[in-house]
Amino acid sequence: MKPVAIKFRDKRDIRPLPPIPDELVAGMQELFATKINSRSLTLFEKLEAVYAFTDRFNAFVATFAVCQKGCNHCCQIDVQVSRIEAEYITFKGGPQLDHQGEARTTGHRTACPFIGADGGCTVYSTRPFNCRTFHTLDDPKYCADGDVDHQVYGAAGKGYGVRFYQAIAAWLKDVHESKGLPYRDIRDWFPAQPQAQPPMLTAKPKPSLMSRLMDRLKG
Repeated sequence: MKPVAIKFRDKRDIRPLPPIPDELVAGMQELFATKINSRSLTLFEKLEAVYAFTDRFNAFVATFAVCQKGCNHCCQIDVQVSRIEAEYITFKGGPQLDHQGEARTTGHRTACPFIGADGGCTVYSTRPFNCRTFHTLDDPKYCADGDVDHQVYGAAGKGYGVRFYQAIAAWLKDVHESKGLPYRDIRDWFPAQPQAQPPMLTAKPKPSLMSRLMDRLKG
């Protein structure tokens, strides 16, 4: 899909959206048939397949959305993240998540802990599903005020509004309910912590995080 020039517009300027291409509809069906419903893949492998297809789908969304790299107003609001996705961030080299905490905060107006000094996302390749689905259709200036009702696409807080996003969200919810796992805001999973000190050479090595997570998530 060819990139198009981004033109901001008034929130009242509502235009029809293009139909989802047939190849993406077929790709969604294949994703569920061969990946999500597979009995041989781990949850992390299924999640990686979901993220890969979501990136394909978002290339289509980019033809009519106005989101750009460095615009992070949507990173100042609540971001509900599943336990599996939080563990995946840690598994792929991110910071240690808060395993024991039970905080369930809402109403955020402060930046996500993964916003870097340049305004970009420091875990972009492993960012959660709800971050991947949120798109603005009119003008990012409206996102700066979380109380302004404007044109968005795939927003979790509005029920996603897109069949593909809704199907993935339902799958993630079913997984968590079946395993008794929680959803929390990304700031609750990864609270600000003081910089860790380098371990002493005589310190006893900790069990491998990878082995602990894979043991839990197999099947």
